[in-house]
Amino acid sequence: MTTKALDTQVGGSHYKEFGIQPWEYISANKLGFGEGCIVKYISRWREKGGIEDLKKIQHYCQLMIEDEEKCQTTASSVPNDEKTILPKTSALRNTGKDQFPLRE
Repeated sequence: MTTKALDTQVGGSHYKEFGIQPWEYISANKLGFGEGCIVKYISRWREKGGIEDLKKIQHYCQLMIEDEEKCQTTASSVPNDEKTILPKTSALRNTGKDQFPLRE
């Protein structure tokens, strides 16, 4: 029998102890990169990174806020008939594609 990737962890056991690993949650909810990083760090901060992980969460939140504000500003400056060609999501948010299917 082949070992699945989620059955092992490189560099500790801080994810394996969870009822659902961050990867599974991120994939199931189709979260983007920034959102996924926040889930990862909030899940492990007590067992691994402590305050540094909480600061990383703040950093990703700030990146997402700035990116979202940029998207909203760009969208509001474009005439209504041209808005359909603009991306509806920021670079840090998922596009809706299921990029990482769940394990079976």
